[in-house]
Formats: sequence, C-alpha cells, structure tokens
Amino acid sequence: MEEYILCTPGPVDLTPNVYQALGRKMIPHYGEEWIDGVYNPVCNMVKDVFQTRHRTFVIPASGSGGVESAFCSLGKKNEDALIFSNGYFGDRMARIAKMYFKCVHVYKLKMGEAITDEDIEKAIKIYSNASVIGIVHGETSTGVKNDIQHIRSIAGDRILVVDAISTLAGDEVKMDEWEIDICVSASQKAIGAAPGLALVAVSDYAFEKMQQRDKIPSFYLNLLEWRDSVLEWGSAHPYPVTLPVNLYYALYAALEEIHEEGLSQRVARHDQIAEYTHKRIEDLGLELLLKDKNRTMSTVTAVKMLEGKKSSDLIFRLKTESKILIANGQGELKNCIFRIGHLSASANTETIELVMNKIGNILKSI
Repeated sequence: MEEYILCTPGPVDLTPNVYQALGRKMIPHYGEEWIDGVYNPVCNMVKDVFQTRHRTFVIPASGSGGVESAFCSLGKKNEDALIFSNGYFGDRMARIAKMYFKCVHVYKLKMGEAITDEDIEKAIKIYSNASVIGIVHGETSTGVKNDIQHIRSIAGDRILVVDAISTLAGDEVKMDEWEIDICVSASQKAIGAAPGLALVAVSDYAFEKMQQRDKIPSFYLNLLEWRDSVLEWGSAHPYPVTLPVNLYYALYAALEEIHEEGLSQRVARHDQIAEYTHKRIEDLGLELLLKDKNRTMSTVTAVKMLEGKKSSDLIFRLKTESKILIANGQGELKNCIFRIGHLSASANTETIELVMNKIGNILKSI
C-alpha cells in the first residue's frame, strides 16, 4: 500500500509519538491501571481543550456519532429544533436531528457563505418555538468558519449544540465562555490522533433537559447512560461499552502533545499556517472560495478551481505524481473547488510549501 502526505481535511498524518502509542501492548479497558492511567487523564485533557469545567466523554464513534448522541439524547417528538446550514455537514446535522424531533427547521445559506449573528437573530425570530439550536462551527465542505461566539445572547435559554469536529485544537473554541451546551469533536482532525473517537462535552443544563425526556431511543448514544456509568461505576468501568484501547493510547499521546505545545500556541500556529496558505494560493493566481479571510477556518482552505478545469484532475495528478492527498469539493461544489487540510502535523510551512509548489507545477500543464 502506498504512503501519502495527508493534506485532506481529515484524517491527518500522525506524529511518530502517536503512531508508537497505537502499537502499545493491549491491556483491559477496565481496572485501576486503565482508568487512572489512561481514561481519566484523557477525559481531563479533553476538558482542557474544550476549555470547559463540564463533563466530557470520549465515545467510540465517528464525529457524526458524537453529533447524533447530542440530538438523540435531547430530541423530543413534541418539540422543534433549528439547524443552521451552509454546507454539507450542516445538512448532515439536520438529517440527524430529523430522526429525533417533531420538526426540524433548517435555516439554509448558500455553500461558501458564512452564518452571521444577523442570520442567527433572524432565524430565531422566525422559528421561535425551537427548543434546540444546532450549528457547525467550521464547515469542512467549504472552509467557512461560522460566528458562534455570541449565539447565547441571541438564543436565550435554548439548548445550543455545536459541531466543532474540524476546529477544536486548531481554531479557538471556548465552550464555557461561549455558553455552549453540547460541543462535539473527533480524534482525527486538529487533535492529531487516529479516527474512531468522538469527543463530547455536555453542560449541566443539557443534562437537566435530557432528564425531562420520557425515554431516550438509544443505549449506545444515550449521554445519560454515559454520565450514569461514571456516577455508578466510576472506579471500575465508567462507560457503558467496551473501549478500543489503542485508539485511546493514541489520543492520550496526541493530547499530551497539545499540552506540551500549549493550546493557545497551537491555535496560533494554525492561524499562521492558514494565512501562509492563503498567500501562497494568491501567489499562484488562484482565488479562495470565501473572500473574507476573517471567516475562513484555520484548519481547512477551500480554493476555486481554474475556470474550465476540474478539481479531480488536479487531485489525481497530485496523488499519482507526488503522493500528496488533498480533497475535492462536496455536493454542488464538487470539481469546482479543491480543499487543503493544514491541521495538526500538516500545519507547517514546509508541508504547505511542498503542496503549493506541486499544485503550481500541475496547473501549468493541466
């Protein structure tokens, strides 16, 4: 199997330390050595990255599984939810929410447009009966970062669910300061670990709302089950399912690297690499999908393809000629844009310079 330089929006290349952790010797997913030596430290370090005092869970699932755990645990068949969407993953959030609520209102913007405070205020006035609000912080399909810092002042006492899958540890995410009720991320993005773990942080207020439900239609994704496992089995088995031990080893190693670098320094590094990527894109005569650079993610850059050309041709040649992987657009933007991931280990000038030089050479002959 070929080895590639991963510059997709996820998964990411792992550092040698994280790769080594994946190969550690297996131990049981219970008992003092595991709980005190791995699991509890992981959950505490996840809290630090979310910048929260609230309870956090590391669930064996994809990021989408984490998003579903939020709506599954909150949804009521006699209540409405409001989902903001300006891309593929906002649409996915709406699809998930529709499984659990009476009605899901989708406030939809064009792909590539950023959701603003004005959009949020307008939508809440229109759909004032919604009890839960969901929004994607960084819309990976377009590289757009939505403004979520001030939602609480607009949303009132509604539950706020945020998908920070592609932003946590790469962009600023402040769960408590921004008064987010459930914040979801995943192991394989800016965190820098292997795929397979959903990171979910839950406020006390969200738990109060969950307890008002008659029955949560899941065992595995029921966040009350996860909380109650901590309360009832905290010293022996503080989770309701078997855990993939080696994925937690890798996550532990990745979180230690974040701690050693410093969260604020890590976010600043991603900011700087995003700026550098934007400059190199412009040097090549290309155009960002979103012109307002203040609304672009620090982990993913979306670039308009040359007029009359297809992104898939560029992506294919990068893969076959240089062993570099980048991503196509999704949905209506497929073959109209390409996306470069610069997150975790790939967020460095050397990697970006290599990728840009290869892209520039290919575009001369495409």
